[in-house]
Amino acid sequence: MSFFDDLQKIVGKSHFFDDNETLNKYGKDESFVHPIKPACVVYPANANMVTSVIKWANETKTPVIPVSSGGPHFRGDTVPSIGGAVIMDLSKMKKIIRVSYREQLALVEPGVTFAELAPELEKEGMMPHMPLAPRYTKSVIGSYMEKEPIIQPRHHWCPVDPLLACQLILGSGDLLQTGSSKGVWTLEEEWKQKKAQKWWASESYDIVKIAQASQGSLSVLTWSSIKCALLPKIHNFFFVPCTKIAPLIEVAYTLLRFRWAEELFIVNNQTLASIVAKKGVDVEEIRDSLPRFMLIVGIAGFPEFFPEERAETQERDIREVTERYGVQMVPALPGGLTGEKIRKLLYTVSDETYWKMRQKGAFQDIFFATTLDLAPVFIDEMYLLAAGCGYPSQDIGVYVQPMVQGTSCHLEFQFPYDPANSRETLKVKELVTKGARQLAAKNAYFYRPYGEWKTIAYERFGGEEYAAIKKIKSIFDPNDILNPGKVCF
Repeated sequence: MSFFDDLQKIVGKSHFFDDNETLNKYGKDESFVHPIKPACVVYPANANMVTSVIKWANETKTPVIPVSSGGPHFRGDTVPSIGGAVIMDLSKMKKIIRVSYREQLALVEPGVTFAELAPELEKEGMMPHMPLAPRYTKSVIGSYMEKEPIIQPRHHWCPVDPLLACQLILGSGDLLQTGSSKGVWTLEEEWKQKKAQKWWASESYDIVKIAQASQGSLSVLTWSSIKCALLPKIHNFFFVPCTKIAPLIEVAYTLLRFRWAEELFIVNNQTLASIVAKKGVDVEEIRDSLPRFMLIVGIAGFPEFFPEERAETQERDIREVTERYGVQMVPALPGGLTGEKIRKLLYTVSDETYWKMRQKGAFQDIFFATTLDLAPVFIDEMYLLAAGCGYPSQDIGVYVQPMVQGTSCHLEFQFPYDPANSRETLKVKELVTKGARQLAAKNAYFYRPYGEWKTIAYERFGGEEYAAIKKIKSIFDPNDILNPGKVCF
């Protein structure tokens, strides 16, 4: 009798895999994390199966690694830290349970991707809050649970956004519903009472804040309601190019203060070229034709709220702001790159070749939270670090995304490299390792501590903070079965 016979009975033989091809696929990713093959992979079809798998894991003391997005994976968080683990892939849980225009929300399972959600929302006059050009296999809930920043900072009111109420299966096997869905009624009964799962927080504690960015080491989310944006009638994109990033930071601060613009972020020519190029060989040519930095601004007019007047007024006011700081807002860039083209690229997922891999076949990145005014300092520091490691500065992608109404920002550096070139691979490995530590010493905050970053992120903690985090883990996951070895547990 096999050790996994009971597990097979829970999910069904058709949802259980232990062949070498499948195990090898889940035993590694695109990061530098050491590969470890799992013992098997299961695909639960519903929340009851997830609960049963976790209870089985507690009884047998078997590690379980939750996964919701399809490959390729890049952070090492889905690779087992120890042998004998079970990969629980939630990508088959694809129900879009509810879409409500009145509440501007959708309720979805973890396997739903942005590519699958967007057309369903469009039928109801809405669209999802998007991260920057996600890959086509990216789970909506996976993205939001990992705090990937959205490109619409005006709608980002707190770090939890756009997540709302959730259903979580804790590492103990207990089911917990959060926020406005935490009552004794079923979802259907709540809907009959005209209740919506619109709020994420409970009265005494904010469990969603605790579970976010924990890399599946505390709980497994089986559905969540999420905020959605209204679909504009008018949606125009503009560029504010500049050779230096400092004036663009000042413009961004002003627009954020007035809550103008729907989409608002800064990229350099390398990042924008990677998103725009259809083939890797085109990246350098497009990059060299673009200004060094660009603030990208989306202006919208909505069907029920004087769309033409709103769009015209915001465009005029934003132009005045840009001119005040010595830069100009333009509808297109050299090489025929128009605002309409950018809009389509940002609201359709990246194709089969993810844009960060397009130039050389692989990439590594460093990202952290800081404030907008410090972004130029960190960018200069990164260029110096790259020069010291022999990495060409022109190949570094830069992405600055304001978060939480501009009170902070996500600052990201991308380093494309050829994985077949061992010398280039070693340079990038040295750069991301050394760079993360040196940037942290200058107060970069690694709010999503993957891989080696967990040491950097948590080593500053005192004994009391570390003890509190360990206590939370012991409550949520007493047998340490959920993704052991990740974060600081």
